[in-house]
Amino acid sequence: METKANQLYQVLNENLQSLKSNGCHPLVLAEKSIALCIKSMEELREFLTCYIFKNEQEEILFFKKWKPKLHAELMFQRESYFLQKKILVESVDKVLECKQQIGRINHHF
Repeated sequence: METKANQLYQVLNENLQSLKSNGCHPLVLAEKSIALCIKSMEELREFLTCYIFKNEQEEILFFKKWKPKLHAELMFQRESYFLQKKILVESVDKVLECKQQIGRINHHF
């Protein structure tokens, strides 16, 4: 169990690093990162449907260490997405506001 969860986490991190190195727009990066995290969580869920924990300690370790690691990455990527989206919306609003001010200035001159 631990090796499978660790493997999923390492593959996820490698894929996220690969995405970051592509240099795409931060909002697109966040969307793709979320999709990768969800895919990893689904793979883990699929693995768990067939897996039987060896003992109670292994089960506790899984729910205290491995699942939270993957889930935390997903939460981080979602927050990143919402922040990038908020920045984009605010910057569009600022551009519109500046255009309106320029329009008012041009109207007076």
